[in-house]
Amino acid sequence: MKITVRIPKHRQFGALARRFRAAGDGTLERDLGAGLQQSAPPVLAKVHARVMAASFPASPSKGGGRSTGFRAALAGATKTEPLASPVGVRFFVDGDALGRGGTGRAGHRLAMYTEGIARNRWRHRAFGRDPEDPKSWFNQLPDPWFFPTFPGEESRFVRVVEQAMDKTARRILG
Repeated sequence: MKITVRIPKHRQFGALARRFRAAGDGTLERDLGAGLQQSAPPVLAKVHARVMAASFPASPSKGGGRSTGFRAALAGATKTEPLASPVGVRFFVDGDALGRGGTGRAGHRLAMYTEGIARNRWRHRAFGRDPEDPKSWFNQLPDPWFFPTFPGEESRFVRVVEQAMDKTARRILG
């Protein structure tokens, strides 16, 4: 499960970006990369807050009990990384960090289940319960937390692109 924020590759914007890049001695790409990476932490914090507030209801109800730390693990596994070409930043869930002793693939699938991608529920054994006991198994329902966080944040990244272009234009025009 990933969201990538990049400079769009539309024809007109691509041509303009090439002209800026050529005229700006590569500083446009550096400014864009730095700006996008600086804009990512507040968005990541919102993603973390949203997953911590998520509710993944069980059916039948587990009746409370102690926390397994799943939401905190899911928030901790959600990270960003800079992209060099094309310049940008990637938001992703690290399946290896969430795999809970398994493989990264299992952790990645689990993150997708919480978002409601590919399944509208997932079945699992309750923490610490006997797998042979039918009452130990529950259906867990998703509560989308990753993708719904981003639409309100687009303007933050658009501002970074515009500021980098303005800075390069001022440098070119002197």
